[in-house]
Amino acid sequence: MTLTVRDIARLLSVSEKTVYRWISRGELPAYQVHEQYRFNRAEILEWATSRKIPVSPEIFAEPETKGVAMPSLFDALQSGGINYRVVGADKWTVLKNMVQLLQLPEEVDREFLLRVLVAREELSSTGIGDGIAIPHVRNPVVLHISKPMVTLFFLEHPVDFGAIDGQPVFALFMLISPTVRAHLHLLSRLAYTLGDQNFRAAILRQGLRDEILEAAQRVEEALVSGANASKHLQILRGAHLVEARKDGLHVYYRLADEGVCEFFRGLRKLAESRLAEIDRIIAAYFGQRDTLQPVDRRNLLRRAKKGEIVVLDVRPRDEYLSGHLPHAQSIPLSELKKHLDRFSPDVEIVAYCRGPYCVLAQEAVSFLRQRGFDAVRMEDGVNEWKEAGLPVIVGE
Repeated sequence: MTLTVRDIARLLSVSEKTVYRWISRGELPAYQVHEQYRFNRAEILEWATSRKIPVSPEIFAEPETKGVAMPSLFDALQSGGINYRVVGADKWTVLKNMVQLLQLPEEVDREFLLRVLVAREELSSTGIGDGIAIPHVRNPVVLHISKPMVTLFFLEHPVDFGAIDGQPVFALFMLISPTVRAHLHLLSRLAYTLGDQNFRAAILRQGLRDEILEAAQRVEEALVSGANASKHLQILRGAHLVEARKDGLHVYYRLADEGVCEFFRGLRKLAESRLAEIDRIIAAYFGQRDTLQPVDRRNLLRRAKKGEIVVLDVRPRDEYLSGHLPHAQSIPLSELKKHLDRFSPDVEIVAYCRGPYCVLAQEAVSFLRQRGFDAVRMEDGVNEWKEAGLPVIVGE
């Protein structure tokens, strides 16, 4: 219970006044410690998930788990497995059959586990809406097992669990952990992952095992990447290198001014001249730099204007709109395969992305060459183009 009212407001992107209103109505699970409200991360995630309220990935940044390896939802779900067409006419029969299907060591007392699950269900429903339930979510199931596991059960016929939205339950997640901390961590990950559209859709259509596992893995990878990016951006903001503005659930960052670009370019040039590791990175990802033909920037502009070459911007669309080279076409790398009919094998393609150390253009060139197109990579990005005093177009 380390979260405060201010933390909850930030993580749920609401005002503190809204948090206090939820508490006064008895809607939000809270505890009073020395006349101050405190909140449990897992309970907040469960509460937000059941009400389809988006939460920030920051909720996983727990200081008490720093340096401690926590299990991934993907690994736990792989260990626990997925069971289809589980029978049961009511929730008590369903729970009994679920316990029998769990992959537990022989010494585990299944009857005790069933009694615990039934007792928890009698307190209040574990149905979280949309036909999904997580039995025993508030009081962890901690047993003598070697590693935590999450088991998913799809029922033969939906059963009434008294869920918050009144829908009968057809999918249940069972969490079994060797420690309380591992249980709470997995519960948090599961609640967050159920908020992902693709993962939830795979559950709702009772997708294949590999499909569900792959969807879970993608969400976790994005979560780790997003949490790291958020932490890095906060550090940059603290150094006054970026500025931020908030718009609803989103925070938008931008460079503080053009001087930050100049600083970055200077730092990169210093690293190139002083660090031998830079050459090794270039050789590993791009091949030898001196094998690239130098591009006459003004000649490239002239040829692009005449249609003699295609200048291809393979960055994400929003980056293209924020600034791109004149006459450049925007086709993000992820969409390149769908737009090959826009190119002629007789016209050279010059691809660029974010600069000398961005791999998007390199991958695009490799992809195009394999399909018979004449393609080359340009080292310049928009920042290098600006530095040379050449025009950059904003918008279409």
